[in-house]
Amino acid sequence: MSHVVSAENVERTITAFTRLDQRGDKKAMNKLAQRLQKEQPFLLQSAAAVRTEHGDAVGEAAVFYATLVWAMFDRGQEGTLPRLTAQNLADSDRVVTEALSTVAGLADLPHARAWGPRAGRHSSRTSTRSSRSCSPRT
Repeated sequence: MSHVVSAENVERTITAFTRLDQRGDKKAMNKLAQRLQKEQPFLLQSAAAVRTEHGDAVGEAAVFYATLVWAMFDRGQEGTLPRLTAQNLADSDRVVTEALSTVAGLADLPHARAWGPRAGRHSSRTSTRSSRSCSPRT
């Protein structure tokens, strides 16, 4: 099954998240993360694992961006999106890792060196959003 997200929904979601960020609305972000935990637990667990591996700032960014991307897919959909499985995420990670390994010079970039032996693996998660608190209470 394939889901396509329109450019309009991407923009609307980014605008909504930017407003939440500017207002510092941690309660709303926590509600989104709690919904993500309910509807996509493996996605949230995967993002939370980044925190364990790379620290709070990177982990919070991973949770934030996982929530953002999920919200883009969720926006405008009728009903709940299909639940991702641990296998879906492992397959996606493999595809991305293989694709990144073909990019010449990627490991030489400053953000890639910071990730250590898995250089570049989560390169889209390099934002340091340490002020974010969008993970659900566990």
